[in-house]
Amino acid sequence: MRAPMNRFPGVLLRWLITAIPLVVLLVFWQSYCGATRERTFYFGTPKLVVETFFKDLWDGSLLGHAGVTGGEALAGFVLGNVIGACFGLGLWFSDTVARISKPYLVALGAVPVFAIAPMTIIWFGVGIKAKVILAFLATVFVAAAQAYKGAEQVDRLHLQRLRVFGANRWQVFRLLLLPSSVVWVISSLRLTIGLALLGAFIGEFIAADRGLGYMIVKAGGLYDTPRVIVGVSRSSPWPWALRRSWTLWNVGRSSGGREPRRNRQHAPHFSRWVVIP
Repeated sequence: MRAPMNRFPGVLLRWLITAIPLVVLLVFWQSYCGATRERTFYFGTPKLVVETFFKDLWDGSLLGHAGVTGGEALAGFVLGNVIGACFGLGLWFSDTVARISKPYLVALGAVPVFAIAPMTIIWFGVGIKAKVILAFLATVFVAAAQAYKGAEQVDRLHLQRLRVFGANRWQVFRLLLLPSSVVWVISSLRLTIGLALLGAFIGEFIAADRGLGYMIVKAGGLYDTPRVIVGVSRSSPWPWALRRSWTLWNVGRSSGGREPRRNRQHAPHFSRWVVIP
């Protein structure tokens, strides 16, 4: 327990230093924009933002809108990553299919979600389904490309050894390619969570009757700047929470109860079923 206690002052100091720009910004914002009614009308003030936040939180509207947007983004995020990762890893089984699919993945991944949002609304209506599909389309191609990239980065030496010992294609996939690609797949989650949220927001901007995007558009039309800022600020915890979870998981995976890396002898993933001389 002594080591964590010794690190506490340094962590606290780092947090305080990090908070200095935010404090300076808030003080300047309040003092400058609160000086005249015109500035307050156009830019709001931190005081008005806080008051609006607690007002919407108290009447339940903020949690309702945030829950809708979060559910849409989460559903599209999960579907896009699962289907995209399975498709990207599956391309490893056929070089011909992979060569044919790569240009389409690049082309479809480059299409802005905003460009296809009107068609999605026409096809699937203004309900939650259209927003989930937009979040799915925003993530699936990135997830597929990352998974396929991970499959391409397999250690060639391990691959040759498996083939020498008679491993079939499914055994190579299960024992070598899949474990080697996990890092690439998980790393893509940090990017696709933001894309899924973007897809859900775009759908709500175009046509919706609930959600943070709808809340922001409605407040913007009424020149309610504090409520717009509240809506924007509520969209940031979702990507931050996932990135933070990834960081904690990675730290725990690399240091939790393990020996130092230099003192361990790494065995290949396939050492469970074959002995390498």
